[in-house]
This record gives sequence, C-alpha cells and structure tokens, in this order.
Amino acid sequence: MALVSGQVQGREIIQKFYPNGTPFLIIFPDGTGNVFYPSGRIAILITSVTLGQNTYVVLDDSTESQILAVFDATGCGTCYFMDGKIRLNYDQQGGIELDFTGSRRRSWIWKDHETHVHAPPFQPIVFGMNYFLSVRVMSQENIALSLTGKKKKL
Repeated sequence: MALVSGQVQGREIIQKFYPNGTPFLIIFPDGTGNVFYPSGRIAILITSVTLGQNTYVVLDDSTESQILAVFDATGCGTCYFMDGKIRLNYDQQGGIELDFTGSRRRSWIWKDHETHVHAPPFQPIVFGMNYFLSVRVMSQENIALSLTGKKKKL
C-alpha cells in the first residue's frame, strides 16, 4: 500500500452485501467507510483523520439518524440512550456508566495501581443500543461494537 497524490494505492474497496443484495459494508482504500442496517440506512460511519486512526459514529436505524455512540482512536468513547442522555463515557483514564435517570451505575479507573486490576474488573459492561447494535466493554483494550442483522454480523 502506498500514498500517491493523496490517494491510497494497492488496496481495493471492500464491499459486503445482505442476502437481498443491499449493502452491508463498504470500506474504502483509506479505511473509511460505512456499515449499513438491513433497512439500507447507515449504522456506522467510519471516518479518519490519519490513515489507521479511525473514528466511529454510530447512528440509529431511523430517518432522523440520531447519534447512539462515538468511538475514537485515542481511547475515548460515549454511548447514548435513545433520548440523547449519556449512557456510557470513557477516556484513557477510566469511565462511568449511567442509568436512564442520569445516576451513576458504576465508575472505574482502567489501571488501578493499588490493586493491579484492570476495570471493569468483575463483570463486563454489555448492553444493546437498538435491535441490531450492542456494545461490550471487557477492558480498556477490548471494547467491541457488534451489528447483527439478516445473517450478517460485524
């Protein structure tokens, strides 16, 4: 792969489709792209400031395209409830999970130097953002966003 005149050379566009032929995933040579819901609406926008340093903007499957989450390459992320209130927020130091009223469910520091535990230490944080999308926070190095629909999974 080489960068020539602002274009990435040597990488092909990656395209995957649902069984009915509608797009599931399009990744461009520079690593940016889109993941789609079965409805055809964009589920995840993949943007980039520099090659390999992506930001993921997660949208709801509606005509308003409400933002459900934002994850960046620096180790920061925020997930929202459907009403726009913050549900989960984390950065390089630690994070907080809130309930639907805005009260703290739990907070943590990723590297607890006193007990040498990586948080969330005892149970992962797992929740569905809508019918197709879910988030799983196992550790600072293991945060997964999953989309499942019509026999496709990302």
